[in-house]
Amino acid sequence: MMALQRKSDAAKAIYETFLNRLRETSAQQGLQQADSRLAAAAQLPKEPVFPNIKLAALGGIGGGIALGLIAIALAEYLQGGVRTKTDVERRLRVRYAGAVPTLQSTLGKMRATEPPQDYIVSHPLSVFAELLRALQAFLLLGGGSSNRTQGGRVVAIASALPQEGKTTTSTCLARTAALGGARTVLVDCDLRRRGSSEQFIHEKRPGLYEYLRGEVSLDEALVVDPASGAYVLGTSEPQQDARDPLTPNNLGRMIGELRGRFDVIILDTAPVLGVADARAVAAAADRVLVISRWARTSLRAVEAAIDVLLDAGAKISGVALTQVDITRYASTGHSDTYGYQKKFRGYYTN
Repeated sequence: MMALQRKSDAAKAIYETFLNRLRETSAQQGLQQADSRLAAAAQLPKEPVFPNIKLAALGGIGGGIALGLIAIALAEYLQGGVRTKTDVERRLRVRYAGAVPTLQSTLGKMRATEPPQDYIVSHPLSVFAELLRALQAFLLLGGGSSNRTQGGRVVAIASALPQEGKTTTSTCLARTAALGGARTVLVDCDLRRRGSSEQFIHEKRPGLYEYLRGEVSLDEALVVDPASGAYVLGTSEPQQDARDPLTPNNLGRMIGELRGRFDVIILDTAPVLGVADARAVAAAADRVLVISRWARTSLRAVEAAIDVLLDAGAKISGVALTQVDITRYASTGHSDTYGYQKKFRGYYTN
């Protein structure tokens, strides 16, 4: 009987143990159990693990240099225009004659209130006037061989394309030479645009057409510029027919007569690449100054114009840059006189 009682108590104890365990398990089913444990306390790092600052800095410097070189190369490739003395002498392989700046760039903070051709008359000691005299000295004192014949020097101003500043350059050179005491005549050989003629001839009168056809004398065709004393041989109206009055015979006769009366003869021509007249006019001159608009006219256009002129027998003295912003041009280095302009401020009166 005692043995049965002990078995009953043991079974009851085992049952109660399993029952309590079941209750504990049922109570813990809704609780989240941790799947990790703390092995050691973390330490605060002294520097970031990523990115590597030294490596990133080296990579940034190298990448910046590479992108800068690529940008410079791309800018040079897309630029294409003639900008410096080096471009003229190394790339075009002709002499550098100088540059004609924009009037505004020579005045600094002052505002230009008159056109360049008038400014050189009213301000003969200005930077702008001095740079025109430097270009005149290149053409009349050097920049080519001696005159073909006795008499005045004949200089043709030519360009590859329109709107490059031929008329302004021609007019300024003519007035500069006349103000310097030389007997000067400006001949407007651009019969279609009449750039020089429009500035000096304001009424219908006999001019270059009538003179070349033999209808009037040279004295009747000439117009005096009262501001400088220079003479102008131009036209009062654009060309009306397709006949070419600027034939070699007519040009030879005209230049021969002008030589006997003037020291300096400046021929304002039409664009070389667009008008055939310009080639004959350039070939008749003692020397030719080719001008190129600074940083705008492509190198290929200027090269093509030079080739056309050489094939026509013209004697090219050099290439001059026009419409130059000297505040930017001087930063290209000291290979040109613009790099030294600031040192001579006391010599000019703007």
